[in-house]
Amino acid sequence: MRTSIVLAIAASLATTYGQVFQGFNYGSVFTNNASVTQQDFENEFNTAKQLQTTSGFTSARLFTMIQ
Repeated sequence: MRTSIVLAIAASLATTYGQVFQGFNYGSVFTNNASVTQQDFENEFNTAKQLQTTSGFTSARLFTMIQ
C-alpha cells in the first residue's frame, strides 16, 4: 500500500516539475558580444509565443555568464 502511494506522489511531482519548467532560454548578448536590448527581448518573446509547436511553453529564462 505504501509503495503505491509513494509511486503516485512521485509521478505527480514529475508531471508538475515538467510542466513548470517548459520554456525558452535567452542570452544577454549576441554572438558579436553586443548587449541584447529590451526591444530585442520583446521581439524574441513575441516570436516564441507565435510558434505553432510550442504549446505549453510559458516561461523564459535569461542566462548570462560573467568571466
